[in-house]
Amino acid sequence: MTFFHKKTNLLAIILLIFIILIPKAGIKINNIPITFGYVLLIIMSILSIYVNTALIKIHKIGLNNVLIFLLGLPFLLLSSIKLYLYGFVHYGFFLSFFMSLFIIPFIFLITFYHQINNINIINIIKQIKTIVYIIAVYGIFLFFYKTVTGKFIEIPFVTVNYHDLGMLETTKSIDRGGIFKLISTYNNGNLYGLCVLMLLPLYCTYESSIIKKTIVKFSLILTLSRTIWIGLLIYEILSRLNNKKIIIKMMKMILPVTFVIIVLFTATFLIGKNLNFIFDTTLGTRISQFTRLSDAGLLYLDAPFSGINEVVYASIAYNFGWLGLFFFSIYIISPLFLFHINRIKENNLKFKKSIFLGMLIYLIVSFSDGAILYIPIMAIYWWLAALLLSKRQSFEEYESCHYTLLKRKTN
Repeated sequence: MTFFHKKTNLLAIILLIFIILIPKAGIKINNIPITFGYVLLIIMSILSIYVNTALIKIHKIGLNNVLIFLLGLPFLLLSSIKLYLYGFVHYGFFLSFFMSLFIIPFIFLITFYHQINNINIINIIKQIKTIVYIIAVYGIFLFFYKTVTGKFIEIPFVTVNYHDLGMLETTKSIDRGGIFKLISTYNNGNLYGLCVLMLLPLYCTYESSIIKKTIVKFSLILTLSRTIWIGLLIYEILSRLNNKKIIIKMMKMILPVTFVIIVLFTATFLIGKNLNFIFDTTLGTRISQFTRLSDAGLLYLDAPFSGINEVVYASIAYNFGWLGLFFFSIYIISPLFLFHINRIKENNLKFKKSIFLGMLIYLIVSFSDGAILYIPIMAIYWWLAALLLSKRQSFEEYESCHYTLLKRKTN
């Protein structure tokens, strides 16, 4: 157990690399992605169970972490009954559903509870800053490289799944009228954007360089995704609501929002689109996901599980009924709710507030596109939830963390 705790920080960094830096590295078996990050995650969780007593001494696990699973049991039970009675369209849908919504949260909130509460926060934030900046820079480079040369740079087992090699243009929805969305190492613009949006508040809180923060935000604009653009606007607004002086607050809010809007409109015309691209009444063909809600009843639909589409909440209601949506909403929001009602002195610091904001932005943009069953969306979400509810770090440690990471700004 002591040995495992000594290796906790190293293993955490390895996980960050395979889940955030190169999330698509892996292979496919029967068209089901098997990524190195998820394999590593499962192996680490098994080792964690073996070397510590987290699953036996439940009273030593944070009450909030356990409560999340108790709140998630109704949705688990309802969805399990639906799958048992009517089955599923594709085995990959079934595997992704339980992996994303039950196995991964269990790993981060329960199995890794002691490791997360003993992790070196300063080192982890440094790694997050480095990794987010790298994928942003690489994404921007790849965007213009593809635009100029007409080709993608594909490194099998690293930047692309081996079985997706040479198929990015044909199998991924990334073509915007001849200009391809920024995809970085995620092979998909929306996936990249959603993951970076969740990490953006944390990144911007501890990154002192305005240039680097601008580069990361610029990469989000180049995803050419209206969902990501909306998420970026939400961040620019919500991140400035804590300022005391109302005039300064409004100026800090209006100026960057205005700038982003100008850039978005300019980018829209540059790719040969008109304003209908932004104000698309079909929501990029997603309007059908809302219209079919007329078929949803109180309980699950009498049909096989067909996966969770872009509009997460509408798709949950369609597959599992309005009662299922109610149970799901309680489950997915529970980390934020429990954090809010149990706020203590150290929870008011920038570290946890930035995590809270990142998770909140994801839940909001999921009304448009949450990609909830895709790697590595839920891995990042539940890892942030575990950090949000962690108890070990004290007020002094957070203050030291913030001071240390920004110290170079004054040097």
